[in-house]
Amino acid sequence: MKIKKILGIGLLILLLLIYYLFTQTDNNTTEKHKTQKYNPIKSKLTKKETVNSDDTIKITPLSNNKIQKSQKSQKKTVTYKPSFKLDRIHAWSMLKIKPLATPEGVYYTFSGFDVIDNSTVCIVGKFNGVNLLKITKDNDVIDITLPAPPMDVKSYKNRIYVLTTKGISVIKDNKVINNITINDPKLAYFDKFLIFDKQLFLLMADGSAYKLANNLFVKQKAVTTKSNQEIWIQKTSRNSFALKATPCDKICVEATYPSEIGTISLADSNKDNIYVCLDKYSNTQPIKIKRVITNSQSQFKKELLTLPADTYTYVKNDYKIVNNKIYYVKVNEKGFRIVQKGL
Repeated sequence: MKIKKILGIGLLILLLLIYYLFTQTDNNTTEKHKTQKYNPIKSKLTKKETVNSDDTIKITPLSNNKIQKSQKSQKKTVTYKPSFKLDRIHAWSMLKIKPLATPEGVYYTFSGFDVIDNSTVCIVGKFNGVNLLKITKDNDVIDITLPAPPMDVKSYKNRIYVLTTKGISVIKDNKVINNITINDPKLAYFDKFLIFDKQLFLLMADGSAYKLANNLFVKQKAVTTKSNQEIWIQKTSRNSFALKATPCDKICVEATYPSEIGTISLADSNKDNIYVCLDKYSNTQPIKIKRVITNSQSQFKKELLTLPADTYTYVKNDYKIVNNKIYYVKVNEKGFRIVQKGL
């Protein structure tokens, strides 16, 4: 009995000891939770996170530089939208034109063009054996038959003038209203139409011109201003030319270049500024020809535009200058488009 009492007392003491240890551990854990600081996990999407006394978290957003870098990394598809409506492919199939191979290794497509307005263009040529003026707006095409093979075309004061091998055809409201015959033994000298000082001229290859006056084209020694001052270009050496004017054959501007030059032709005039198209030869072998547009205000030193070298076709009159803007054609096997640039 004495032994059982001793064992009972010992068991009681052991239970009390276990209870004491358990309560102490629980108190320590509670105190630890009470004193532990809140340490939030840092977000990968933020630069900085702070904890206020009211337990609200403030997140500082990404900087603008990082946002811009993120935006740049995203791929974007940019669609080309030309500001000029005619800067699109005018397909041969739509125009019912079949480019013809020539012995020179290029294709015959058309002879000349002009821009009537921002959505209408006309071209002239011999298509399927027929001499035609084609006027196209959007995808509509109007064909007008001409009396002879055409060389150039110009829209002027609500009429269209077409230069042919026999003279000039006048079109209004999509009909030929007049055929002006020009009896000139130098028929092969017919060059192009030219708007000079807001007047319409037929420029000849020798520098002379026909001026439109009272519905007739009158022969003149040269192109003239509205004040009847004659203007012409004279090549003075292999690498220089002069822009001259009357009276007394006054030299307005003389330009000299480091290399040889070729053909120079008047292109347009605007107030006291005269544009010319100039062929420049390179000093390399083989010789390369560069066609540039330059003007009198720069003393013919500044190259305002280099016309593209077309290897697919040959269009004799492939550019027009109107109100300090140049329009030129680009041609390929699918069709042509018109490019507009300011000068």
